[in-house]
This record gives sequence, C-alpha cells and structure tokens, in this order.
Amino acid sequence: MPTMKLVDHIMSTNVITAQADMLVVEVLHILSEHKISFIVVCDGSKPVGVITERDIVRLTSESQDLSGSIAQEVMSSPVVVAVSNEVDIAEAYHRLKLQHKRHLVIVDAGGDIAGVVTLTDFIAHLGVEAFVQHKELSQVLTAEPITVNPAAPVMNGIRLMVEHKISCIIVAEAQKPVGILTERDISRIRASGDDISDKQICELMTAPVLTVHADMSTAVAAELMRREKIRHLIVVDEKGLLIGVVTETNIVKGMEGRYVKSLVELLDEKDEELRTINSELEVRVARRTAELRLEVEAHQASQDAMSKLTQALEQAGEAVLITDRRGAIEYVNQAFITTTGYALTEVMGKNPSMLQSGRQSESFYQHMWQSLDDHGAWKGILWNKRKDGETYPEQLHIRAIKDQYGEVSNYVGTFSDITEKMRLEAEYRHAQRMEVVGSLVGGVAHNFNNILAGMTGKLYLAKLKAKASPEILPYLKSMEKLSLQAADMIRQLLTFARKEVTEKANLPLTALMEEALKTSRLGISEDIQILSDFSDESLTVFGDATQLQQVVMNMVNNARDAMHEQREKVISVSLKRFYADEAFISKHSTLHAKELACLSIEDSGFGISKADLEHIFEPFFTTKEIGKGTGLGLSMSKGAIESHGGIIVANSRLGKGTEFHIYLPLVDETANMMQADAETIFEGNGELILLVDDESMVIEGTEDILCSMGYRVITACDGEQAFKLFLENQHDIALVITDIVMPNMGGVELAKKLREYSAMPVIFMTGYGYEQEIQQGESSMMTIAKPFRVSNLSRSIYKLLHE
Repeated sequence: MPTMKLVDHIMSTNVITAQADMLVVEVLHILSEHKISFIVVCDGSKPVGVITERDIVRLTSESQDLSGSIAQEVMSSPVVVAVSNEVDIAEAYHRLKLQHKRHLVIVDAGGDIAGVVTLTDFIAHLGVEAFVQHKELSQVLTAEPITVNPAAPVMNGIRLMVEHKISCIIVAEAQKPVGILTERDISRIRASGDDISDKQICELMTAPVLTVHADMSTAVAAELMRREKIRHLIVVDEKGLLIGVVTETNIVKGMEGRYVKSLVELLDEKDEELRTINSELEVRVARRTAELRLEVEAHQASQDAMSKLTQALEQAGEAVLITDRRGAIEYVNQAFITTTGYALTEVMGKNPSMLQSGRQSESFYQHMWQSLDDHGAWKGILWNKRKDGETYPEQLHIRAIKDQYGEVSNYVGTFSDITEKMRLEAEYRHAQRMEVVGSLVGGVAHNFNNILAGMTGKLYLAKLKAKASPEILPYLKSMEKLSLQAADMIRQLLTFARKEVTEKANLPLTALMEEALKTSRLGISEDIQILSDFSDESLTVFGDATQLQQVVMNMVNNARDAMHEQREKVISVSLKRFYADEAFISKHSTLHAKELACLSIEDSGFGISKADLEHIFEPFFTTKEIGKGTGLGLSMSKGAIESHGGIIVANSRLGKGTEFHIYLPLVDETANMMQADAETIFEGNGELILLVDDESMVIEGTEDILCSMGYRVITACDGEQAFKLFLENQHDIALVITDIVMPNMGGVELAKKLREYSAMPVIFMTGYGYEQEIQQGESSMMTIAKPFRVSNLSRSIYKLLHE
C-alpha cells in the first residue's frame, strides 16, 4: 500500500482570517465580499476559532442583534487543528469526520496558521474518482430533503435549517423545485443589513434552480458543481418532481470506508501458524489460570505446557511480545529480537512506545487503544524504529487477554517486518506497467512491419524497372537500405516487447559492437568517460544482431547507474579474440568451442558485495533502490548470451568497480563467403501460389514480386476466403504464403485445415513473434519475418518446392 501524502499537499494556504476583536458585521462583509463559507478567527497569528455561514444562520434563527458583537463572542471553538508535517490526507479526513466539522486548520511547528483543509480541497486535489467510481447520484443523494412553500416566512425556513443541521432548504410547489435557500444566501443578506424578519422565502431564494437526474454519475456531478461554483444539486425524476439533494459531503462519503478497507485487506494476511499459536495461547493461559486456583497438584503439568508453548513462540516466524495490562513488556521472542535489534534485558518492563518512529500522530495511538478497549483487538500497519535508528514498516496485530473475571490481564502483539513485501509489490506493479508498454510496442511494431513489407516490395519492383535508368538506381537502393534499417529498429522494439522473431546469421561482431556502443553513448552523461578497445578482426559469430546489441546497451546502462555517486566515472569496453584452454572449458561446461570472442565491460563504480554477486543473474534481484530497476536486465542478458552458446562471468570488488566478461563462440571466417550469393533471386516456373494477408499493401507488393519472379498468384484477405480458394484450386496450388494474425481465420488455423486435405507447403509471414504453436519441425513449413528481403522469400519458396 503506497504511503499517503501529508495534508500540506492539498491544503489551501490563502486563508482569510479575522482578529478576535473584529466586529461581526465586518466579518459578514468579508464573507460576502470573498464569497467564502468560513473565516478563521485568530488571536495574533494563533487560530482560536472559526465563524462559518452555518454560525450566521444559527444566530439569525435566534434573532440576535449582531451590530455590537465581536467575532470572539460568536465563533465556534475550540478550532480543530493539525500540524502540517504530522498528518496525512486520510488522517485529516478522518479528523473532520470524527469531530463532525467541515474545516481543519493547519498550523506549523510554532502554532501559527499555515492553511486550511475543507471538503472542497479533498475533491479538487484528490479527484472525485479516488472515492466514487461508477456510482450514480441515486446511491449517494439525501432522499426526502426538507422543503418549504415559496410563501412561507424566511424565518421559518432558517429555523428548519438550524433544527435539521442542513446547509440548504428546497423551495417547492407541488413537489416541483422552484428555488433554493442556502446558508450563503442568508449570510449575504445579513451582510447587506436588510431586515428579513417579515419577508417571504420567495423574495430571497435563488431561482431558477439547476436540476439533474438520479442516473447522473457522481464524477459528472462533481465536475458540474465545480464548473457552476455551487455546493448543492437538486435531483428530480423524469416528471421534474423532487426526489433528493446532493452536496459535496454526499459525493465523498465513501472515502473513509474505502481507506479502511484497503488497510484491512493488507492486515488480514497473517500467517496461519501464528494465528493458531495466538489462539492456543489465549485458551491455555485462561485454562491454566483457572486450574491453578483449583488444584495445586496440576502445577507441574501447567509448567510443561507453558514450556512447550514458549518453545513454539520462540521458533515462530513472526515477532511476539506480551505486556501486562499497563503496557509493561513481560516477554518477547527471538523474532522480536532479530527484527528490532533489542535484547530481552533491554526491553523488559519498558513500554512498546520505545519502538515508535514518530511517523504516527498521537491520535493514531488513541484510535488504537480505543479499538482495544471497545473490541479487544487492533490490526494495522505502522512504522517502528529499530535499535540502530532505522525505521521499517510493520504489520501488527494486538489482542487483549482477559482473566476469568473478564478483566484485561495482558496484551499480546504479533508483528512482522513487511519491507520486502512492499518492495516486491512495487516491483510487481512496475512489471505490470512494463507488460502494458510491451503490448503497446508489439502492436505498433506489427503494423509498422506491414507498412515496411509493402514498401520494400515496391522498392524491389522499382529497382527492376530502374535498370534502364541507372541514375535512379542509387536512390532506390538508398531507400531500400533505409527501410531495412527501420526494420532493424522495429526488431529492437520487439525485443523490448519480448515478441521478437529471432533471425540468426553470421555477424561481424566487431562492427556490431561498435555500433551498439555508439548508440549507448546517447544515454550517457558527459561526466562519464567511455573508453573502447576493439579488435581489428571482424570476429564473426552466429547470432541475432538485435539481441546482442541490446545486451551491450543494457550492460553499459548498468555500468552508468553503478557510478552515480563516484567521483571518477569511467566505463571501459573491449573486444578481442580469446583461446579457451582445457581448464577454462572444464570450468564452463556449457561452452563447446575453443575460439571465442571476449567482450568486456568494466566500470569504476562502488562494486558489488560478494553475497550479492552470487544472485545478480537471478530474475527480480537488484541492488538498486526501489523504483530504479526491475531486476530483469541481467537475467535477460544472461539468457540471450546462453541462447548464442556463450557465457557471462562477473567479477567485482567493493570500492573498485565491476567487470563483466562475455564469451561467444566464433565461426569460421570462410563461412561468410557462403553469403556471397545471398541476394540471388530464384525464379519460378509458373507455379500457382495462394497469397493470404489482411493488409492490402502487403498483398499488392508481395503479389507483384511473386509475379516478377515467374509465379502465378491468387490472393485472399483472410483464412476463410483462402480456404474456399484452396478447395476450388487445390490441384493447381503449389504453395501457400499466409500471414499469421488475421480476422475470421488466422494463418495457423488455415494451415491445420489445409493439412486435412494435403501436405501443402506453407510459408508463414509474421510482423512479430506469435504465441500460438507453429509446427516449425515440419520440413514443409517455414516462417519469414516482415519486412523480408526478396532474396530470402525467393530462396524459401525454392527450398520448399524443389528440395
């Protein structure tokens, strides 16, 4: 549960005040002039009371002559006061509810007025959606409001307002509202000095009135009240008849319950074993107390039972303390000592208040003891302080133990340090946010890949036609290169979203790492020096370029974060050839190559302790502060490296920095020569291909490419249409090329239906890694990522048709 903000985040600091000796008539003019509902009365700079519009209504109902009265004589006191740095928003609201007040005066440490919190501030600053979600006015309105006839004397209406403690009275004829008389109206009239003793309500009421229907949401109602600067809404039915009234108080009346409920949900997560021990403790203590009074001979048996119980308490996972009825500590278990750092001898006879951190107010503890007195139990979360001064969040459950006469004899408290639980909750929320972002990225990347697929197809065809215009060809090749670079960028986004289609190939690692380091420099501040030492060799590895670049960027960012408090900030990145001897291979059994590329990333940071170093590759483990890291970066990097047949090794010394060494198997340099024919286009011989995709741009581009390679093509926009075409042409169709994700019927389902009739070769096109199981093991099925090179497409078709 997040820590609630202090009240000074929402309080109004522009407070209108009046001195205690100011005339009431002057106060009335101030209320009317500023159009405010209250004014704080001060003695110097110290608040001593409040005069509200409700006070003016009460005084008017009593027909008091205010001409010679001063503020101190009519103000409401004592004023409800809170210190700004001691009370959070929920506590402030609770105080107002507890005292049945509408204004909470906030003072600073010296007692001088600093601001005021009203119900309006809760709505304006917290947002009504924090309290009322998807509720209609019918659920919160005040039904059967007090109404009067327009011809009724004003004084009758005022006395009704005082009698029923309401802020307004509805003026109605035949149950239809025609006006409203509010506290503000009365305060304004009194400020004008008019005599209202013989006036009728229709002469002073506000009319016409703004009415709404009961099915309006509370959120819309709150916005309407804020926009119209009113504090009351009259609710009518479809015939315009009055059914209720809604005020700001109605709007937020559900807040307190929701706040308490959120606490209860956290506090109810108690360990079953500890609850059993607590229950047994209560039963046995009560039973043994009675038995000791009746029979002395059972003394030894009682001692044995208590000894067993003590052993259970000592071995309990949660801290236990027992006090007498005055609160003096009589017993603590080992978990208490471990959690707080205090030994038994240091706390015996003392009050548990010695653990208080100062983060809870006096009223917090007053409510705690009130609950113990009324219900014999209290559950809650509070912050306590260890012996070394460190504060920590604690989940506490206190129960009162009563003797045979029903009198409280002891209190038993059980608690646990929930620091780790709160950290994991924060990480889980962060992981959820990252999952949402990943899904969004995946969707955007998928659509963009479809666009790129259409572009690259058109560019290929344009290059064919531009052979007769060689001056245009360089521009088209440049555009094609830029399109492929965009495709690489999309693959990086898909790697982030964990939806990547891995395409491994022989890669020049040196050039790849130089490019990755160049990209990483963009996120490094100028006070960090980056040194690089790359081999002159190309160092070819078989792998996925996007994954390997992502690993390097992640490792460099980790090195950056490790040095934020260091004076000297240096990151060193090197790449060289490494020959593994038998001892090295024996130590790292997953390696199956002797010739390796060694990529090293070193930083001058604070370093990692030996205890933490053993866990750094575990998912969700992090040494960063809460909110600064998910704990997934190194585990993901390790997984990517191992998927390339490599290993990662970490070394660190506190105060000296950290080194990461990544070893990847090298491939024979001559293998690159095999790629010389990578751009060769394999021509068709009139074979009929069924092309399926729901994107018209992909259909058009791919169809033109296939035709240019000598194939005949029929097209479909989804799996259902494709299956019908297949049934009509199944003896002529040589191969199917289909997108995976389509409306009506996707590519995977289409392939399964085709398999019921024929072992038709199928090429799946995908804009991102699809999670459904694709039978990649079948030799007659292949997958190609969009956007694809024309040469790759032609090679895949040729392989399925001729090999």
